[in-house]
Amino acid sequence: SFPSVRFPGPMSAVADDPVEGARKAGNRLFMAKDFDAAIQAYSRAVGLAGAEHKDLHLILANRAAAYNACSQPNLAVTDAQRAIALSPSYVKAYHRAAVALLSLDRPVDALRVCAQGMAECPVPDSASPHDLQPSLEKSVAQALQGAKVRAQQVLQRRVGRGG
Repeated sequence: SFPSVRFPGPMSAVADDPVEGARKAGNRLFMAKDFDAAIQAYSRAVGLAGAEHKDLHLILANRAAAYNACSQPNLAVTDAQRAIALSPSYVKAYHRAAVALLSLDRPVDALRVCAQGMAECPVPDSASPHDLQPSLEKSVAQALQGAKVRAQQVLQRRVGRGG
């Protein structure tokens, strides 16, 4: 039998930290578009991490992205909101919550999440667009479209009743 060899540096840190190993496995699977397996890896990382783990917000936000990719927006919203609660300055969590809320046809809630994220995560360079700007714009457009459809339905009902 050979003695075990330890290599210094980032590789040994990953090997020594099962949470980080599971998170990185989830990241690799996500990049390979194997979203169901990524969810399993992130879930394993969440289970190993415990409530106080320093990277729990990253794991939850990544799992929210995988849930979004698998058309499971309710689970994505839950994970993204947990990530926001753990780390209010982590902008990706707001984006993932907004994406999920939009897919649930909840543009006003998505708009609120974007506004909250923009307040919590200001852009250092005011000349640059905010990371949440595209989600914000999509939320506004979807909310306006929904309001327009509802207004047209009300008008049609009134016209149908004679005024």
